[in-house]
Amino acid sequence: MREAQAERPKEESLMKPCQVLVVDDDPLVRFFLHRALVEGGFRVLEAANGAAASHALKKRPGLILLDVRLPDADGLELLSRFRRALPAALVVVMTSHATPRVRSSARERGASGFIPKPFRDVKILALVRRVLGRAPRGRPPRSRAAPGVPALSAPPGASREGAIRGKKSP
Repeated sequence: MREAQAERPKEESLMKPCQVLVVDDDPLVRFFLHRALVEGGFRVLEAANGAAASHALKKRPGLILLDVRLPDADGLELLSRFRRALPAALVVVMTSHATPRVRSSARERGASGFIPKPFRDVKILALVRRVLGRAPRGRPPRSRAAPGVPALSAPPGASREGAIRGKKSP
């Protein structure tokens, strides 16, 4: 589990930065989310599975980004457990299997948000800020990244460097 904090602009420094727990078994997804969230001014915890995520709840994150499919647990069952254990925490469900059934189950179990994979850093940051009440609905903030910035989750078989460029490994 890693923890990091970015330097924030002066106006954000008056607010205590929210601690976000990223729960995903894909190291590339955790890497990209970690980078985007730290650059967005958030403190980040990471967990690669349900057991590590349950342990990380002791740090009392304000927001949990939770993958539906984990190697040792069902993300939707974890969502129910997390809501009982830490009712003040907000949970955003992430999945590459975004069916209407998964969406409705996430909503019924108390998810504060839902985002299908793959997604771009600007989109996840806008959703995180909206869920936390830091940004109004509507257009997401403009990305500082150049046009053509890749999605945060890379296709299977992509290397970290290839994922950054949006290309598969040789």
